[in-house]
Amino acid sequence: MTFEEVHEQFKPLLHNRTAKYRAHTLFDDIFQTARIALWDSYKRYKFPKSEFMTFAYQTIDYEILNFLRAYNRTYIKDPQVESLVSLDATVSSENDILIKDVIKSDFNLELDIEQKDNVQFILSNVTDNQRKILSLIAYGYNQSEIARKTGRSRQAVNNQLLRVRSKFRKEAQHA
Repeated sequence: MTFEEVHEQFKPLLHNRTAKYRAHTLFDDIFQTARIALWDSYKRYKFPKSEFMTFAYQTIDYEILNFLRAYNRTYIKDPQVESLVSLDATVSSENDILIKDVIKSDFNLELDIEQKDNVQFILSNVTDNQRKILSLIAYGYNQSEIARKTGRSRQAVNNQLLRVRSKFRKEAQHA
């Protein structure tokens, strides 16, 4: 498979992973960073084909964060010295998005790590059909599109998702 084919196939993943940065002034650069990360994943991937999406997903997220960290280190000298900005200010003069709406206020690294471990545990206990459906959701497909792609009814896809959600809920109760 050529990179052009991989790029076309994983374009929904690129859009999915960069969607939260749409209001960012560097969105085009962030999206390009995601494309480069997909290329890097394509070159470095050595595992079975079915796991490429997970590998690419993690590589894309990692490279976007690295890009933003490098940008902040280079261009944002000292936030203490720079003028203060209200969280009620708009992100740019072209839109009405407030800074406080863009900032994720409930970030908790320990909780995120614990949740990732729980998700990995649950994913190791789902059926192949459920894993395929979750994979297609991660690519950005909706339930109707997944039903068409897998040759199942929309209700069958919905039932599989309900079973996975049930596993997530049970694991959350035990955690």
